[in-house]
Amino acid sequence: MSDKALRGISVRRRMPYLTQSAFGVTFTQESGAQVWGEPERGGIALHFARLGLEAVADAFERWTTPEANQQCYRVDKFKLFRRVFGIFNITNVATENPNAVAEVIAPNLVVYRNSATIQWVMTPNNLAHELGHKLDGRAGFGIKKLGSLQATLDDTSKGGGNSLHISYSRQGMAEGRDYLRKRAHEQGKISDGGDTATYSPLVVEGVSRLPISIDPEYAEFVPGRYLFFDVAQNRFSMWRSAVYTPWGGENARIDTLVINETADPTETAADAFLNWVRDGETNGYARNSFYDATDETNAALWRTFFNNNIGMFLRNAVIYGIGMVQFYQSTGLIPPSPIATSTNFATNYVLRLAPQELDATSFGSSSTLPTTVAIYGWLDANGILGDGVSTYWLLIANGLNLLLWIAAGGIAHDENQVKAQLEITDGTVAQLNPARDYSDVDIVTIIGV
Repeated sequence: MSDKALRGISVRRRMPYLTQSAFGVTFTQESGAQVWGEPERGGIALHFARLGLEAVADAFERWTTPEANQQCYRVDKFKLFRRVFGIFNITNVATENPNAVAEVIAPNLVVYRNSATIQWVMTPNNLAHELGHKLDGRAGFGIKKLGSLQATLDDTSKGGGNSLHISYSRQGMAEGRDYLRKRAHEQGKISDGGDTATYSPLVVEGVSRLPISIDPEYAEFVPGRYLFFDVAQNRFSMWRSAVYTPWGGENARIDTLVINETADPTETAADAFLNWVRDGETNGYARNSFYDATDETNAALWRTFFNNNIGMFLRNAVIYGIGMVQFYQSTGLIPPSPIATSTNFATNYVLRLAPQELDATSFGSSSTLPTTVAIYGWLDANGILGDGVSTYWLLIANGLNLLLWIAAGGIAHDENQVKAQLEITDGTVAQLNPARDYSDVDIVTIIGV
């Protein structure tokens, strides 16, 4: 075997470990699933995954750096990525799913098989979309409620609501181009031009898939626009090699900016995050992911939405990873130890992310609480709560180190003992609220100085 071939194998084997170390991601596979990195199809899958991870890390770095510079802090994009997402696996599974490439099953990502013999390959943008789902859950402290992308998407006070997304449409996304709203858009056929790839429009049912002539940016190979172009460029031998053809065949594909067109808050939030990741990116040319097509006016709204809220999403995700109890103890907002504990509680009470009886604050049932419940404070409800008994809230911890609110009647406790402690202030309540606006002091939490 040649020295060049040996070097290629060595780099391919090192690449997963370097990527895992930088991003805190472990690439694994079930028995019977494609092995990451080997053979060729697994190699391109790993290459695409690294590109997607780095695109998200770069977007976090772009957003945090100006604020960090003002406060004389330095941003390490890899450390920042690990703080936001925590440690997780991306696993090739043997389960067949002809309709979905990948899915977040918290805290991990799984990549399905397309058939009994073919593993799906995530494109870089596909991975960014899935990380949007992951951020969505972590920003809501484990559920897609208060503070999450989904909840904020519909919060008119935060710039969300139907004026932003028009019933969860993708208007204002994908650079205003319809064909970038179709997953893995096949655009052209690659042919041999004497080891220089020649490119001709892919014609399907008599219709060319090449973009219209007035859109020259997509009418030829342009760095960053075509999957695998960063490796193959115009070398036909690379396009026809076993590295690419098992995945793309003879066709070139664009990594589109919409991965799932389903009109619901879950998928709209993930596609919006993907477009935020790519918006303002430079890769040899300017990229403008939030851009209006004819009769669309949503791009500016999307930019404003993320400018105002991405800091909240990142802050919440980091606090979730640290542990809400531990984080707010370290800031002095809650006492270093519980003011009381209880082993007797009702199982049919609603736990809440904020002391408000709203759907967006609901965190599920008290039946999920641990055997011993720690109480960290109390708050006057200024009236009788929904259980018809309680007149104050208790701030408690669940088994995941999250601070949650429950009507006082749901937990057996000594009222005199609890109320002998100072009532939680309105300022502390606001600070504990996952939906509180980002402030410049949050940059320290996000980047971890």
